[in-house]
Amino acid sequence: MGEQATLIPHGDSNAKSSVTIQFNIEKLRFWSFFALAFLFGSGELFSNKYVFYSEGFSAANPGPAPFLSSIFGTPWVDLKKTFIFSTFGFEHACSYIDFMPAKEIASILLPFFNIPMIAYLILAYYRLKVQVMDGECDESVLTWSKFTTPFCIAVIALDHLWFVNDPELHWYQGGWDPASGQGPKGLGFVAHYVPYLLFQTALGVIAAMQAKYCVGINKVPFNAPIWLVRGYVHFVWILTLAYQGIVCAILAGTPILDPINGAPWELSFFYFLTKLYGFIVFVGTMVLSFMEMRNGDTNSIKFTSP
Repeated sequence: MGEQATLIPHGDSNAKSSVTIQFNIEKLRFWSFFALAFLFGSGELFSNKYVFYSEGFSAANPGPAPFLSSIFGTPWVDLKKTFIFSTFGFEHACSYIDFMPAKEIASILLPFFNIPMIAYLILAYYRLKVQVMDGECDESVLTWSKFTTPFCIAVIALDHLWFVNDPELHWYQGGWDPASGQGPKGLGFVAHYVPYLLFQTALGVIAAMQAKYCVGINKVPFNAPIWLVRGYVHFVWILTLAYQGIVCAILAGTPILDPINGAPWELSFFYFLTKLYGFIVFVGTMVLSFMEMRNGDTNSIKFTSP
């Protein structure tokens, strides 16, 4: 990142001082994804250590106390009895940030993803606008971005609702009565999962728009044919709709694929679909972002006094 200051001599009322910052805005996206990887990696580490007890143990007998158990506690959750595992047949990435103390760690780390990603989305929109004005990018990319950018910003700004709505608390009427074991009111798993579903969808949109942008400026990674990259964009759109549709159908009780009561291949296919979607929207986007970050392109942001 470079910075250049222009100082105007005192008494010159017709000109203003300015500060210009030059950097490759793709760095914001890359490091936001790096922060997200660190968040989920830390969540899995803490969950395996302090949340989920191993097979053969229980909350009452979680096994040998882990290191720093006096601070973080001992394992207290059976992973296979969580709502996610019992509904989908396997754990999701968010399973590792759903329970304390992993939830606390993840909530602390989340802004290190949110802030740079939102900043990137705003700056990328204006970069795109300038490139279209200069004839360096196809205008259709900007047209799409006018809809996708506000959507992604809104979703990412609200993704902390994962932590607000506990996946194991169901909505019911009545007060909190600890004596009878009645816990706090909850909005249920759907209210927990909707922000996560939208977050996954936003990552899919970001992945598709990244490829669409490369086609629009005619800088395709790996010198791939344009038709292949355009096909990839359509594939990401279709995969996003198909995956989220399957999840919503399962939650609605009318599964298209039934990973619990259906044939064995249904669980296997749904598991494969989940991993494929995660790889494309996260790993694929991060790799392409790293390549764009190193392409030498820089952008300038200029600040002047009112």
